[in-house]
Amino acid sequence: MPINCGTRVLQEEKDRIDKEMNEAQELLTAITAQTDLIERRLMLAIKAATSCGIGYKNGLEPTKELFNNAIFKKVYINKDGSVARAEFTPIYEILFVHKKFELGLFGSPDRIRTK
Repeated sequence: MPINCGTRVLQEEKDRIDKEMNEAQELLTAITAQTDLIERRLMLAIKAATSCGIGYKNGLEPTKELFNNAIFKKVYINKDGSVARAEFTPIYEILFVHKKFELGLFGSPDRIRTK
């Protein structure tokens, strides 16, 4: 049975759309897989960060110094001993730039050490 010109054009258009839909689905699948990987890594980082507070709080001074050096570039202390502000290392600057970081999570200011 011969296919008329209009039917052939419609079939070609349908084939083109089907091909683009398949390509879009493959891209979506790849993006979803990458997003899942990123999400798993972030959840691991959050879990590790949660544990860091415990490690810091229960750690010996050398351990606390390692934590402080990893997180802070500088910590500014007021005359009354409270923390005025802190400058973070680059990775923590990114993490804390949009949220006020509570230094109290690491214990009293006198326990915070910097080089």
